[in-house]
Amino acid sequence: MKQILIAAIFLLGTVTSALSEAAADVAFVADAHMRWSDAEERVTSLRQEVYTKLQPGFADLGAEIINSDRFWEELAGDFDAELLKLIRGNVAAVYQEVLTTEEIAALADFYRADEGRVLLEQGVTPVTFTSNVAFFTEGAGAPLAEHLLELESSMEAKGETVTQYLRAVFSPVRIADIIEMEEVMAFADESRRAVVAEALRNAE
Repeated sequence: MKQILIAAIFLLGTVTSALSEAAADVAFVADAHMRWSDAEERVTSLRQEVYTKLQPGFADLGAEIINSDRFWEELAGDFDAELLKLIRGNVAAVYQEVLTTEEIAALADFYRADEGRVLLEQGVTPVTFTSNVAFFTEGAGAPLAEHLLELESSMEAKGETVTQYLRAVFSPVRIADIIEMEEVMAFADESRRAVVAEALRNAE
């Protein structure tokens, strides 16, 4: 009985260790690919794009952002970090759905090596693909090319979670709350502040 218990504990430890390694590998690969595709820069650009598009809308309502830092803090908080975390989770989930544990481990090993780090630093460009054909045809990156359509389809399906997050962050109710903050928003006609805030809440 004691021997069986010892064997069971050893087996559990082996399984737990394997699962931990697999989780670390897929997280590492997901993060590597996000850095490779300049995900952080894209999220920063998205934040700036949203802010830029909101300003004319406020002007049409007779409002003006007078404290841009506070406005963004109130509206989005840790927007960049939260969105990147969500996307990273989606990417990792897609890889786990489409690729095998061995394929993910091979990618992780490659990216941890010098050659892989150089490839990641180069970023995604036509030159990158041309100069690393072997990686995508017979190396660790071959499964990425082989399952490209599946990966894209799965990521598109996961994209709904990002859309839901963005809708929640930039909801009319959240904007209405900020509209009421006199230290953040100014109105040429102060009587319009309450009217605009109510209209936004009713639009939810």
